Amino acid sequence: MPQDGNLQLTRPLPDGVKPPIVRLDQPPLAIAKIKAEIFEQLQAGGPLADGDQPVPAFIQALLEQTADSLDSLQRTMAKAEESRLNMDHSLEVLAERLGTLTDQLRSEQSILTRLAESQAQLRPVLTQLAEVNGTRVGGLDDASRDHLRNLDHHMGRLVQEAASGRNKAVEEIRSEIRLLARTIAALAEDTEAR
Repeated sequence: MPQDGNLQLTRPLPDGVKPPIVRLDQPPLAIAKIKAEIFEQLQAGGPLADGDQPVPAFIQALLEQTADSLDSLQRTMAKAEESRLNMDHSLEVLAERLGTLTDQLRSEQSILTRLAESQAQLRPVLTQLAEVNGTRVGGLDDASRDHLRNLDHHMGRLVQEAASGRNKAVEEIRSEIRLLARTIAALAEDTEAR
C-alpha cells in the first residue's frame, strides 16, 4: 500500500484516462459512491476520461477489477466497523462489571475496617479478662475457692451424719419393734393362761 493512503492501479492506464482515486480512510459510503460511478460508466460503455473516447476492453477489465476490489474493501470495512461496535459493547460491559466489582470491594473494605475497629476496641477488654483469669483459677478468686471448699466439706459431713443418723434411727425402730413384739407376745401368753 502506498504511503499516502491512496489505492493505485498496478498497470498503467492509456493516455487521457484518469483512474479513480480511492482513499482507504474514506467512509464506506464514499467508497460505495465511487464504485457506483464506475459501474454506471461501465454499463453505459461511456468514457471515464475528459474526452469522448469509449473505454477500451483492457481498461474496462481494469475498472471492473477495481470495482470488485472496492466492493471487497467495502465489505472488509463493514466487518471492521461491526467488529469495532462489538468491541465497544464488550468494553462497556467490562466497564460496568469493573464498576460493580469496585463497589463490592469498597463495601468489603468498609466491613473489614469496621471489623478491625471492633477488634481493636475488644482488645483492652480481652486483656483485662485474661489478667483476671490469670489470677483466678476457673474464674474464681482465692476467697471464693476457700468458701466453696468449706461448703463442700460441710455438705460431706452432713451427708455422712444423715446416713449414720438414718442407720441409728433404723436400729432404734427395730429395737422398738422387737420390744413391742415381746410385749404383745407376753400379753398374749397372759391372756391365754387366764
